[in-house]
Amino acid sequence: MAELVFQYDGVVDKFIGDRVMASFGIPISRTTRSQIARDAISAVSCARQMALKLRQLNQQWLILSASILTHRKRLSSTLSNFLYN
Repeated sequence: MAELVFQYDGVVDKFIGDRVMASFGIPISRTTRSQIARDAISAVSCARQMALKLRQLNQQWLILSASILTHRKRLSSTLSNFLYN
C-alpha cells in the first residue's frame, strides 16, 4: 500500500499496525486552489486504488484459506483555513 502512496505523490507518515498513515501536499506547502485540489484528488485516488488492491489481495488470500482484511478510509483536511478565509 505504501507503494500506492508514492505513486500518487504522497508521503508515508507512519505505519500503525497494518494501517498506513499518509500525507499529500507536503513537504512544500500548496498555496493555490488548483494545487490544493490536485493534492486532494491524489489522496482520494490513492484511497480508491488501495481499496481495489485490497480486494485483489483478499481474493488471493481466500484461495489460500488465509484471513481477509477490511478497508476503511479516513481522509482529513487542514484546508478549511485556506478555503474559508
